[in-house]
Amino acid sequence: KKYVDIDNLYVKNVIVDGGPMMKRFLPRAMGRATKIRKRTSHITMILDET
Repeated sequence: KKYVDIDNLYVKNVIVDGGPMMKRFLPRAMGRATKIRKRTSHITMILDET
């Protein structure tokens, strides 16, 4: 179909997968550092029409 009626759509399935992780360092006392892992996600939504 070329045109879809938005009022007839519903969420059929949602998939959440892990994405790339950004690694950072947080300065701590006495010259040390702690790792920080900033996690990201890939979200996939599958829509269907009623």
